[in-house]
Formats: sequence, C-alpha cells, structure tokens
Amino acid sequence: MTTNDIERLANSGGQASPNFNIKEKLRGEVIPAFLLDLEEAMGRAPAFRRKALTLNLTANDRTYDMPSDFGNFVEDLYIYDGTTRVGRLPYRGEDPAYVIAGEGNTTPGPPSNFWLRKKQDGPLWEAVITPLPDKSYTARGVYYWRIPFADMVEDVDLDFYIPPDWQGALIPGLKIHVYESRTSVKDPRVGLAISDYKNWIGRLSGKKEQAARNRAVFVS
Repeated sequence: MTTNDIERLANSGGQASPNFNIKEKLRGEVIPAFLLDLEEAMGRAPAFRRKALTLNLTANDRTYDMPSDFGNFVEDLYIYDGTTRVGRLPYRGEDPAYVIAGEGNTTPGPPSNFWLRKKQDGPLWEAVITPLPDKSYTARGVYYWRIPFADMVEDVDLDFYIPPDWQGALIPGLKIHVYESRTSVKDPRVGLAISDYKNWIGRLSGKKEQAARNRAVFVS
C-alpha cells in the first residue's frame, strides 16, 4: 500500500476533524510509533529494518555521509584493510570529552573510533572517523532504516520499507487519531481502534525472522 491508501482507509467517509492534518500525523507520528512499538514488543527491531552499509574510507578524510534513510546503527562498524577484517570501529558519540579530543586530533593513523553528527547543510547525518585514516580502508556495518519522507505530503509506496502483510496495523493506528480529532464528542470508536492496533502488534511480534540463523537452504 501507499501512504495515500492508509489515509483513505483510516479516514473512510471523511470522519476526521476539518483541522486534522492526516498526512502529517501518519508520517510524523503513526509510522515512527508503529516501528517503536514493534521493537518494544519483539525485544529488537524486526529484521526487515536492517540494511547493510559500506563506507569507503580515504586517507586524511574523516567525514562520510550516511544514507538518506539512515536511522541508527545495529552495532559497531567493522574495519577492513582490503579483504582482511582488522577490527571493530566502536561508536564513541556518548562521550563528549572523547569527541572534542577526536575532533582536534589531526595525526593520521588506523581508524579506531567514530561518532555521528548532524550535517550543517541539510537533514542528513555524517560519520566522523578518528584518527584521520592514514590510508584507504573499508568500514562495514548494519543499520536500521527510517523512511526518508521528502516532506509531509509526498505519497510513498510502503512496500519498499514495510512488508505488505504488516502494513494493516497502520490503519487502526491512524484511526485512533482520526477519531480523537473529533473533539466535540468522545468517539467510542477510539477504544475499538486502540484494541485493534494492539492486536496487530501482538500478532506481528510473534513473527519469526525471514531466515533463521544458520538454517538457510539454497535451491539451485
């Protein structure tokens, strides 16, 4: 489905208040809350949110743009010298003193740590590597994506991000806000939508990984 499909199904008959911005509510609140609710219910983010990342590090260059759909890293990065993995590249962004010291370190060497900072010229993030790489390396890792909405009105095909059979939860999730927007009277359908949404989260939290670890079978 697309975001327009979710809006249409959640607001059939135009039941929302005239002042209710359904597009902004879906993109800015309902979808992020759905992904967080799944993560809390499952004890981890679902597998479909993971994407591989490769950063090609070059000598004397410490900053590297993150993808437009970057959300957060699953774990530390790994550093490769050619095809040989030489170690981890741990995240140190929670240590302000280390970040300040790293920013001032201009002596090249093998990369040993990184942190993230917001780019000044846009909404994206960039990774900062320290020390300055003394030669070319490759950093690899896995991150959780976010949907990179260009704005709060763009129609987006959710099939590229959320499995089609999971998207149904977004309908009652948005309906909750549609009904709550009718401030002149407490709409009894709010409780039904909340119950429906919780049932969706409960069912989806029991879904297994698309492929269990160490149990892949290749068919030729």
